[in-house]
Amino acid sequence: MNFYVIIGIIFIALGTFFTYYGSYVSNKSDKKENALILQTKINDVVDKIDSIKTSDLNSSESNAKLNEIKNEFMNWANDFNKNQEMHKIEYKKAILQIEEKEIEICNKWRKQIEYPFITLRNLIDAINKNRKPSIQYNIPSLPINYCSGDIIATITFSKDYIWSLSIANNSIKDYGAPSLTLSIANSDPLKNYRSKGDVEYYIFIYPDQNRICFRVNNNKLALTGLKDSAQITEYKKFFDILLKTSLERQLAILTK
Repeated sequence: MNFYVIIGIIFIALGTFFTYYGSYVSNKSDKKENALILQTKINDVVDKIDSIKTSDLNSSESNAKLNEIKNEFMNWANDFNKNQEMHKIEYKKAILQIEEKEIEICNKWRKQIEYPFITLRNLIDAINKNRKPSIQYNIPSLPINYCSGDIIATITFSKDYIWSLSIANNSIKDYGAPSLTLSIANSDPLKNYRSKGDVEYYIFIYPDQNRICFRVNNNKLALTGLKDSAQITEYKKFFDILLKTSLERQLAILTK
């Protein structure tokens, strides 16, 4: 049988199963829980097909491998329908594995991600010693797993200048490390989190390049002379210069 015909049969089998299973669980509370298991299986099947496509196997060997994938999936689908309780346990294990991986990433990059939060808190405290009224802020300590939800620090200089520092976890998949967004806007990010600021710094860690970099979406603070990247080992100096310079410009604007 033609290589691509067999691939087509495999995906028809996938589609048939998920159509049936989707209707079966449409009113059940465990639908969301099983989604992770189903997606993992899809990825596994696709990866196996891709590996065959790029292999040096001849046509008959490739077809035999594809038939194995099809039969394996059909057996898995039958077992899946028969063993719902077992798959609930698999789901919990999968979630635990995700959490363990998140914590592993958090531990690996904690120094770099936590440092700007600590530095901002210390800088604002130092400024407030000689400033009335004081600058209000809410800068949380990072939890063990800071990849599991939104972590937002806010600093209110005035009604027109509210800073927020947040952790973005969507960069983990692409770069292998969390990223940071420093936003300066005229609205409270805790109340309007999805609104973009007038100024936004995007700070990325690139492990493969051993670099930490930032880019500015809108240079409203008129920052000049800043390096846009540094070696990861120089993260303290990198953040010190970036945050101190930004604060100095912000305070200068407020006194005009």
